[in-house]
Amino acid sequence: MGIRKIVSYTFKEYRRNMWLISMLSAMFVISMLPLFFVPTATYISLGGNYISTGSIPVMSLLEIAIIAISYLISLFVFADALTNINLIIKANRTVSKVPKEIFGGIMKYAVKIFFIFTMAVLLLFAINIATFDSGFHSVIYPLASFVVFACIFFVPPAVVIDELDTFRAVGASIGMLRLKWKMVLFWAVMALIAISIIELLVFAVIPYEFAKYLMVAVNGLIIIPIFTIFQTQAYMEKYPLSP
Repeated sequence: MGIRKIVSYTFKEYRRNMWLISMLSAMFVISMLPLFFVPTATYISLGGNYISTGSIPVMSLLEIAIIAISYLISLFVFADALTNINLIIKANRTVSKVPKEIFGGIMKYAVKIFFIFTMAVLLLFAINIATFDSGFHSVIYPLASFVVFACIFFVPPAVVIDELDTFRAVGASIGMLRLKWKMVLFWAVMALIAISIIELLVFAVIPYEFAKYLMVAVNGLIIIPIFTIFQTQAYMEKYPLSP
């Protein structure tokens, strides 16, 4: 199956379950909200809310603890939202009842995804701190971020669709990356283009104080769900009977 067919299946899946996906996608937006209340500078970029790491060395232990807790809450809600979108796709291939699977998926799947994502964030945080004063930080950190992101790209569908444990899910994701690296690259490029264009239009028309919240909403309610479906469809291509 080529990229064109996966794109077609992605929008077909999105239209078929639009109301449920839209409702559950509110969790993507909610996952970004805790970072608005951390005791340090944050900024909106490409539809996401990010913490300025430059101020961390001068922060108190309490402030660092608040940031860490906010990140964990944000990451868990995000992992659960990914789980729910994958469960919708999985339910279309089985006789599962979506609401029942969603409630059960919090502990069965979301915790595993959350653990893997947390380890990835900690690894990138360590790389960021270790290379912060290096003249090559602007090259090393983005490159490391992309490599780590690519390695865990297929983790959510590996955990939900194939019900793999944490370490096997990472291994399966890396294995799929070797086979589907073109799709991962296509996903990254198209996501960057889509978010960049929407962000450019929104910030050009609406004042920044309102536009930043609108971008978070658009990203969480539309862009992330669609690209999550593409991610899962690409993973399921390994099954001959994939829809």
